[in-house]
Amino acid sequence: MRVLKILQTTSLFTVSLLGLALCLAPLAQAKAKIKDRLSPLNQCDELAASPEDMQRPEGIAGVPAGAVDFNVALLPCEAAVAQEPNNLRMLAQLARVYARNNEPESQKREFELNLKAAEGGYVLGMLNLGNNYDLGIGTPVDGKAAFKWFSAAASPPNNHRKALHDVGVMYRDGIGTQQDIVQAGEYFCKSAEAGFVPAFAPCGNRYRYGDGVREDKVAALSWYERGALEDDAVAQADLAESYYAGSVSAVNETRAFEWASRAASAGNAKGRLLLGDLYDEGRVVAKDRVRALGLYLLAAEQGNSNAQARMADAYYVGNVISRDDAQSLRWAQLSADKGNAIGKLNLGLLYDEGRGVEKDDAKAAALYKESADLGDKTGMNNYGEMLFYGEGVPKNVESALNWLQRAKQSGSSYAPQNIASHYELEEGGLIYDAATVADNLLSALRLNHAPTRKILIETSGKSLKPSTLNKLQDILEAEGKNFVRADGKLTESAIAVLSSY
Repeated sequence: MRVLKILQTTSLFTVSLLGLALCLAPLAQAKAKIKDRLSPLNQCDELAASPEDMQRPEGIAGVPAGAVDFNVALLPCEAAVAQEPNNLRMLAQLARVYARNNEPESQKREFELNLKAAEGGYVLGMLNLGNNYDLGIGTPVDGKAAFKWFSAAASPPNNHRKALHDVGVMYRDGIGTQQDIVQAGEYFCKSAEAGFVPAFAPCGNRYRYGDGVREDKVAALSWYERGALEDDAVAQADLAESYYAGSVSAVNETRAFEWASRAASAGNAKGRLLLGDLYDEGRVVAKDRVRALGLYLLAAEQGNSNAQARMADAYYVGNVISRDDAQSLRWAQLSADKGNAIGKLNLGLLYDEGRGVEKDDAKAAALYKESADLGDKTGMNNYGEMLFYGEGVPKNVESALNWLQRAKQSGSSYAPQNIASHYELEEGGLIYDAATVADNLLSALRLNHAPTRKILIETSGKSLKPSTLNKLQDILEAEGKNFVRADGKLTESAIAVLSSY
């Protein structure tokens, strides 16, 4: 009995210890979790891990670069690196922390940490090191080195989606490698297909322009829409432009206004430019040129060359704001320096007329030629006129007429009027040709050229040769127009027909 009792007591004691152990196990686990959570490594993860880091621990969402707090994250991440100096992820995260401090020593430290992480094979280190070289952070700008490290992060097996986008940018802009729009498009679309939102719009551009692929407006519009719905302002602006100009979709001014407004609200320069155009033209909204100019100014200050050209024009004309040749020159120069065709045209006009700068026909002609080479129809017209009269360039009537014809085909209303005038007046040794004059006058009229409208309608063509007026009437009759014909002059019914053009 005594032995049995002892055994029973032992059993009860064993059970009690087991129960106590079971009770203490969750507490120990909880303490371990708390200890782990308070470890420098975990704290550094929570405070500085990148959302683009595919190797970050489960449960760590990552912190956007702009949201990393240098003062809060520095000590935990320094402690993490001190604890595990060969932990490449911690090195890269500490570099992200230093990236939030613009002091030279911090930038140098950021570069050194990224270099060590990259050379150790850590993908995010490669990506960030590429950024260091690209922007000259902690090291001199080196496009080739930036391209090398972006490419390393983008290449298999890494295939980092942001690195794919960045390689696309390098190919697009010809930084660190030869410019290659086709290669750029391929990388942008690989990045977009991997889900990197900033690549959606440039991937859409690839299909829009057919860069290495068959032009596909449906695919382009789809990528713009996907990016716009993800609140990417660049995609929103591209989508707005599509609806504004009908580039990859049917024109829809209401949608153009909606997406331009959203892009502009996000601070996108192109969105502000498009919204300004809608207000300037009174499309969808009441015409408001003052508001349009305000939007142009915002976009121009952001460096948008088209907006800068509009500011130059606004100061040149002086309708909405007071004419200011110095301001016009400033904005035209900024736009022209970026290779903008209209900016070059505006700058050429100022040199041509000696406004805000000493008159220089040679400089004006050169700028008109640059604008023309970039496809601007007014640049073509103006360069043609400089050639015709030999202003700033050697006189060349044949070449002048070729440029004026190109301008006409590009939609310039000035060019056909100029061609008509040269032949009508037999300038530059040209032989009068009634058919050429009449055809070009009607072309200018169809393009609503105000001086031509005045010549034909307001003054009844009295300044033109009778044979020119007869040929005009021949053309109207051939087009099936009904009017009373008169030899060598225009009747009221003929003028009424011309007014309908």
